[in-house]
Amino acid sequence: MKKKRPKKKKRAGKPYKTRARNLKRMGFTSYREYLESELWAGIRQRVFTRDNHECLMCGREATQVHHKRYNMDTMKGVTIDHLVSSCGGCHYRVEFKNGKRRARIYNVNAATESRIDNHERTSALHDELDRQMAAAIAAD
Repeated sequence: MKKKRPKKKKRAGKPYKTRARNLKRMGFTSYREYLESELWAGIRQRVFTRDNHECLMCGREATQVHHKRYNMDTMKGVTIDHLVSSCGGCHYRVEFKNGKRRARIYNVNAATESRIDNHERTSALHDELDRQMAAAIAAD
Protein backbone atom coordinates (compact mmCIF):
# COMPACT_ATOMS: atom_id res chain seq x y z
CA MET A 1 0.00 0.00 0.00
CA LYS A 2 1.34 3.39 -1.02
CA LYS A 3 1.81 6.05 1.58
CA LYS A 4 0.02 9.31 0.95
CA ARG A 5 2.25 12.30 0.73
CA PRO A 6 1.15 15.34 2.66
CA LYS A 7 0.02 18.16 0.40
CA LYS A 8 2.57 20.89 -0.05
CA LYS A 9 1.47 24.34 0.94
CA LYS A 10 1.49 26.86 -1.88
CA ARG A 11 4.00 29.62 -1.52
CA ALA A 12 1.35 32.29 -1.72
CA GLY A 13 2.31 35.74 -2.74
CA LYS A 14 5.93 35.16 -3.79
CA PRO A 15 5.78 37.87 -6.49
CA TYR A 16 4.40 40.30 -3.93
CA LYS A 17 7.16 39.45 -1.46
CA THR A 18 9.71 40.14 -4.19
CA ARG A 19 7.95 43.43 -4.92
CA ALA A 20 8.02 44.46 -1.24
CA ARG A 21 11.71 43.55 -0.90
CA ASN A 22 12.68 45.50 -4.03
CA LEU A 23 10.58 48.52 -3.06
CA LYS A 24 12.37 48.64 0.29
CA ARG A 25 15.76 48.43 -1.47
CA MET A 26 14.70 51.31 -3.70
CA GLY A 27 13.74 53.42 -0.69
CA PHE A 28 9.95 53.24 -1.00
CA THR A 29 7.83 52.51 2.06
CA SER A 30 4.87 51.15 0.08
CA TYR A 31 3.69 50.13 -3.37
CA ARG A 32 1.31 53.13 -3.28
CA GLU A 33 4.29 55.46 -2.77
CA TYR A 34 6.04 53.83 -5.74
CA LEU A 35 2.95 54.20 -7.95
CA GLU A 36 2.73 57.89 -7.05
CA SER A 37 6.42 58.54 -7.78
CA GLU A 38 7.89 60.39 -10.75
CA LEU A 39 9.90 57.25 -11.50
CA TRP A 40 6.73 55.19 -12.04
CA ALA A 41 5.04 58.01 -14.00
CA GLY A 42 7.93 57.96 -16.48
CA ILE A 43 8.00 54.15 -16.73
CA ARG A 44 4.22 54.02 -17.17
CA GLN A 45 4.33 56.59 -19.98
CA ARG A 46 7.06 54.63 -21.79
CA VAL A 47 4.91 51.48 -21.63
CA PHE A 48 1.81 53.31 -22.91
CA THR A 49 3.83 54.85 -25.76
CA ARG A 50 5.31 51.47 -26.71
CA ASP A 51 1.84 49.87 -26.74
CA ASN A 52 0.07 52.82 -28.45
CA HIS A 53 -2.10 53.35 -25.33
CA GLU A 54 -3.88 50.08 -26.17
CA CYS A 55 -4.76 47.21 -23.83
CA LEU A 56 -2.74 44.29 -25.17
CA MET A 57 -5.32 41.83 -23.90
CA CYS A 58 -8.51 43.23 -25.44
CA GLY A 59 -7.55 46.20 -27.60
CA ARG A 60 -9.43 48.88 -25.63
CA GLU A 61 -7.78 52.05 -24.37
CA ALA A 62 -5.13 51.22 -21.78
CA THR A 63 -5.46 52.99 -18.44
CA GLN A 64 -3.19 50.78 -16.32
CA VAL A 65 0.08 48.88 -16.54
CA HIS A 66 0.42 45.27 -15.38
CA HIS A 67 3.71 44.03 -13.92
CA LYS A 68 4.38 40.49 -15.12
CA ARG A 69 7.48 40.49 -12.92
CA TYR A 70 8.72 42.57 -10.03
CA ASN A 71 12.45 42.19 -10.57
CA MET A 72 14.69 45.17 -9.85
CA ASP A 73 15.33 46.10 -13.50
CA THR A 74 11.58 46.22 -14.16
CA MET A 75 10.82 48.18 -11.00
CA LYS A 76 13.52 50.74 -11.82
CA GLY A 77 12.48 50.98 -15.47
CA VAL A 78 15.78 49.65 -16.81
CA THR A 79 13.64 47.31 -18.90
CA ILE A 80 9.93 47.54 -19.70
CA ASP A 81 9.76 44.07 -21.26
CA HIS A 82 7.79 42.69 -18.30
CA LEU A 83 5.22 45.49 -18.23
CA VAL A 84 1.96 45.33 -20.18
CA SER A 85 -0.55 48.08 -20.99
CA SER A 86 -4.05 47.06 -19.95
CA CYS A 87 -7.53 48.39 -19.39
CA GLY A 88 -8.92 48.24 -15.86
CA GLY A 89 -11.10 45.21 -16.56
CA CYS A 90 -8.35 43.06 -18.03
CA HIS A 91 -5.92 44.10 -15.30
CA TYR A 92 -8.46 43.07 -12.66
CA ARG A 93 -8.97 39.66 -14.32
CA VAL A 94 -5.21 39.09 -14.40
CA GLU A 95 -4.69 40.08 -10.77
CA PHE A 96 -7.81 38.62 -9.13
CA LYS A 97 -9.91 35.47 -9.23
CA ASN A 98 -13.36 35.40 -7.63
CA GLY A 99 -12.62 38.74 -5.96
CA LYS A 100 -9.44 37.45 -4.28
CA ARG A 101 -5.88 38.36 -5.23
CA ARG A 102 -4.16 35.56 -7.09
CA ALA A 103 -1.29 34.06 -5.16
CA ARG A 104 0.74 33.54 -8.30
CA ILE A 105 0.28 36.22 -10.89
CA TYR A 106 2.50 34.48 -13.40
CA ASN A 107 0.05 31.56 -13.74
CA VAL A 108 -2.21 33.70 -15.90
CA ASN A 109 0.50 35.10 -18.11
CA ALA A 110 0.47 32.34 -20.76
CA ALA A 111 -2.81 33.65 -22.17
CA THR A 112 -1.56 37.21 -21.86
CA GLU A 113 1.67 36.30 -23.66
CA SER A 114 -0.31 34.79 -26.52
CA ARG A 115 -2.39 37.96 -26.88
CA ILE A 116 0.72 40.15 -26.69
CA ASP A 117 2.49 38.07 -29.35
CA ASN A 118 -0.59 38.36 -31.55
CA HIS A 119 -0.74 42.12 -30.94
CA GLU A 120 2.93 42.52 -31.88
CA ARG A 121 2.41 40.55 -35.11
CA THR A 122 -0.69 42.61 -35.92
CA SER A 123 1.15 45.86 -35.16
CA ALA A 124 4.01 44.84 -37.45
CA LEU A 125 1.50 44.03 -40.20
CA HIS A 126 -0.21 47.41 -39.75
CA ASP A 127 3.17 49.17 -39.88
CA GLU A 128 4.00 47.39 -43.13
CA LEU A 129 0.61 48.27 -44.65
CA ASP A 130 1.12 51.93 -43.61
CA ARG A 131 4.53 51.93 -45.33
CA GLN A 132 3.06 50.40 -48.49
CA MET A 133 0.21 52.92 -48.52
CA ALA A 134 2.61 55.84 -48.01
CA ALA A 135 4.80 54.53 -50.86
CA ALA A 136 1.75 54.19 -53.15
CA ILE A 137 0.60 57.73 -52.34
CA ALA A 138 4.11 59.10 -52.91
CA ALA A 139 4.27 57.31 -56.27
CA ASP A 140 1.06 59.02 -57.49
